[in-house]
Amino acid sequence: MNRRNFLSKTIPLPLGLVGAGLSGLTLGTDTISSSFADYKALVIVFLNGGNDGNNVLVPTDSAYLDYENVRGNLAVSKNELVSLKGTSIGHSFGIHPALSDLANIYNRNRLAFISNVGPLIKPVNAKDVRNGNVEVPSFLYSHTDQTDIQLGWQCGVDQSGWAGRAIDLLPFKGPITGVSLSHRKTLVTGNTYSPAFAEKNGNGKWGQDADLTNDSNQYTQILKSISRISNQNIYSQQYAVDMQASIEQSSLLAKAYALGTESTVNFSGDELSTSLKYLSRILPILKSSSNQRQVFYVEFGEFDTHSGQRGLSSNLSQDSQLIAVNNALASFDNALISAGISQNVTTLIMSEFSRTLKPAAGNGSDHAWGNHWWLFGDAVSGGKVYGDFPSLVLNGVNDADPNGNGRFAPTTATDQVASTLLKWLDISSGTINNALPNLKNFNNLDLGLFV
Repeated sequence: MNRRNFLSKTIPLPLGLVGAGLSGLTLGTDTISSSFADYKALVIVFLNGGNDGNNVLVPTDSAYLDYENVRGNLAVSKNELVSLKGTSIGHSFGIHPALSDLANIYNRNRLAFISNVGPLIKPVNAKDVRNGNVEVPSFLYSHTDQTDIQLGWQCGVDQSGWAGRAIDLLPFKGPITGVSLSHRKTLVTGNTYSPAFAEKNGNGKWGQDADLTNDSNQYTQILKSISRISNQNIYSQQYAVDMQASIEQSSLLAKAYALGTESTVNFSGDELSTSLKYLSRILPILKSSSNQRQVFYVEFGEFDTHSGQRGLSSNLSQDSQLIAVNNALASFDNALISAGISQNVTTLIMSEFSRTLKPAAGNGSDHAWGNHWWLFGDAVSGGKVYGDFPSLVLNGVNDADPNGNGRFAPTTATDQVASTLLKWLDISSGTINNALPNLKNFNNLDLGLFV
């Protein structure tokens, strides 16, 4: 079904929550007829610039000595680390002191770490990478390219991402199944599905007069009528289709925001907090609207810390930015709990790559490869670290850098994490395999991250 046909079949669904001047959200018939009776939303938080996972998750056993020896003045002192309960994958761990609220979520078994994750075409070991004996993803250590590759780009003309390709094949997709709160849309772009873009302030205005929350507004009606004008020119036709979809998506999101209520949880005013505050307002409405599977993409930060990585004197140090990440994620988690939907939402935090274990000049670190990610929510089997933790030794068994700077060859592929997340969303194995073409090269397609 193409988008024009899909939109022509949308029907209004009463919410029982419609305010004055609002006609309710419209949903596709495919959504309503789906056999899924529950609601699940995946929120991807992408930390731009390459967040240094080496200082996020730190071993507190004898491996700490290796860490301290290599990291020098970048090291987080052992007494500053916030302890995580128990042991996992052969280590005891602590996390960066800025992330203390996340440690509490971990210790309540609702947050998990995935160690040494990165894009792979097939499994590799560091020795083969150093010797050039194995195929690795293109453009390693490039910010822009690695960001898109992590999100599913296959390094060709196809600009789709892994979530978007899965959405393409869903029998129950709606016009706002994939949503980006950033200018970047790779993750939620399909070969046929075009994602929605969200206004974090919830603004339903187009220009000065058109109000997308009010279908009876004369300027809104004029705007929609313009998008339905047919034309013999194929480029004009496609423009009309895209405009119609954009109006439809924007209207649905604006109505959801208008119907939602502000969380009583306190959010900070930074960009990440603003994005997650917006989601905490619309997610309960989208859940009640019979939307059943949705993916949201959020970006934050400037973690390209070649210098000035430690300390709080700069808002762009890793330490300062992790405080913002901690506060935003903790507030979001509390807001979801307060709204009664924490069992329906899983949040993954990722980045394009980690940083070199060896410090760079200027008290920073350079671009690397494998990184530590984390996810949380009621559905997460938390209180654990998954995967294989790398040896924190330069030129060690996991160091893929011929110069021995501590660039870890990933031991868990991005595709394996994506496969596990899509399975949680109840996506069929056939659809997952189509969304992740390299998945066939790996054995473990479900990392066991969920209860």
